[in-house]
Amino acid sequence: MKKVVRAVMIVVITVIAAAFAGCSVFNVFSVDSLIKAPRLTGENAEIQKAFESAVGKDAVLVRPVSGEYRSAYVLRDYDGDGENEAIVFYTPKDTAGEVRMHFLEYNGDEKEWQTIADVKGNGSDVHSIAFCNFDRDSVSEIAVAWAFADGQKDKMLTVYRYEKNDTDENDFVGLASVRISDYNCIDIDFDGAQELVYTIIDAASEKPAAQLRALKFDIASKRFVPLSEVQLDGRIISFINYSHDLKAGNYRFYIDSALPDNKRMTEIVIYDYSRSAFVRPVDSNGFSLGSVTVRQSQDIAEDINGDGIIEVPLTEPYPKSEVLSPQEGKDNIVYVTEYFRLNGEALGSVGKYYVCSELNLRIKIEKYLEAAFIRVDNAAKSIMFYSYPAESNRTGKLLFTVSEKKTDEYTAPSSSEKGTAEAVAVTVTQEGQSLGITAESVLADIQPINTGRTQ
Repeated sequence: MKKVVRAVMIVVITVIAAAFAGCSVFNVFSVDSLIKAPRLTGENAEIQKAFESAVGKDAVLVRPVSGEYRSAYVLRDYDGDGENEAIVFYTPKDTAGEVRMHFLEYNGDEKEWQTIADVKGNGSDVHSIAFCNFDRDSVSEIAVAWAFADGQKDKMLTVYRYEKNDTDENDFVGLASVRISDYNCIDIDFDGAQELVYTIIDAASEKPAAQLRALKFDIASKRFVPLSEVQLDGRIISFINYSHDLKAGNYRFYIDSALPDNKRMTEIVIYDYSRSAFVRPVDSNGFSLGSVTVRQSQDIAEDINGDGIIEVPLTEPYPKSEVLSPQEGKDNIVYVTEYFRLNGEALGSVGKYYVCSELNLRIKIEKYLEAAFIRVDNAAKSIMFYSYPAESNRTGKLLFTVSEKKTDEYTAPSSSEKGTAEAVAVTVTQEGQSLGITAESVLADIQPINTGRTQ
C-alpha cells in the first residue's frame, strides 16, 4: 500500500511541477484548466468578485498558452475611454470543451465592476489574445486565437470589436474568423492601419498548400478583404516558427517549416510595398531562397546578434567530431550552423556556430574549425575541443571544455529577448592557454539560443 501511495504522490508532483515549468503535459490545455488559479488581490480582487458573482465560483479559469498575455484575467482599455476594462477566459461548470470570454468594466458611479458581455469562444482552449488596430481609430480590436482539444496545430483566429448596439447596450461583434497556423498584426503597407498577416496550410485543396496571406480591413464595408497571398514551397507539411524584420521599406517574413524526412527549411517572403504584394525572392538560378535553406537540424531563423535583422541557419555535419552518450530518437551528429542574412535578394554569411540545445547556447567556432576536434558528451552536458594534429591521434590534446556550470566562477551571457542561457563553466587546459585561449575569450563567443517557439 505504501508503494501505491508513493507512486501516486510522484505522479501528482510530476504533473504539478511540469505545469509550473510551462510544459504542456495535457495537449494544448493550460494550467488553469488543471488547477484552481490563485485569487486576485488588491483592486483586482474586485474583478474576481464581480466575475464569480456573474458566472459562479465553480467556473474554471482558462489561461492563454502563448503571446504577451498569459493570465486568465486580461486588463486592457478595449473601449477607448482611457480606463482598463477586464476580459476573463473561463469554462462554465460541467461544460467540457467550451471556453467563454467574460467582459467587465468599472462603473465609477456605482464604484464597482460590472458585467457588460459574455461571449462563447470558437474553440475549446485559448492559444493567445492580442489587441490590434485594423481601422485607424482609437479603439483596438481584439484578436483571439482559439485552440482545439484534438491537438491540431491550426487555430481559429477571431477578431472582435467593441460596439454599442441600437439599444445602447454593450456588444462584441465578430469581424472575421479565419483558420491560421500563426499570425501577426502589422501595418505592412504603412497606411496607419494594421493588417492581419498569417500562415496556413490549406487542407481543402486537392494537394494541401502552404500559404502566407494578408487581410486588410475595409472601413467602408466593415469587413476584411484579401490584400495579398503567396504560395509557399509545396513540400511543407507543417509550420515551426514565424518571424519578420523590416529593411529598405519592405517587411520580410521568415517561416521555419517542417518537410518530410525530418528536414526543415526557412521560407523567405518579402512584402513589396511598391507592388502591394508578397514576393518570394529567388537566387541567380531562379530557385526560391527558401529552397536553398533545406537542412537536417532543428535550428530556426532568428536575430542572433540583436541588430533587428533575422538570420537564416544552414547546417552541415562536422566530420571532425564525435557524440558521446547518444540519445535515442535524436540525430546524434555534430553540425556546424552557418547563419545567413538577406542582403537585397541574396543570402550573405554572418558566421559559423555550434548550436548546443542541451546547454541552450551557441558557440562561434570559425576560428577553431580548421584545427579542432569536437567531442560532445550529452550525459555530462559538456562540449570538449581538442587539437587535431594527425590521423594517428585523431583527437589530439584537450584545449578547453564548455560544460554545465557547477561553480560561480564563470557565467555565460544571457538575454531576456532571446531566452536565458543556462550558466556554463569554461575550463581551459595548459595546451589551450599556450595557444592564447582563455575562458574569457571562449565566453565572448557564446550566446544563448532562442528556445521560444510559436507553435
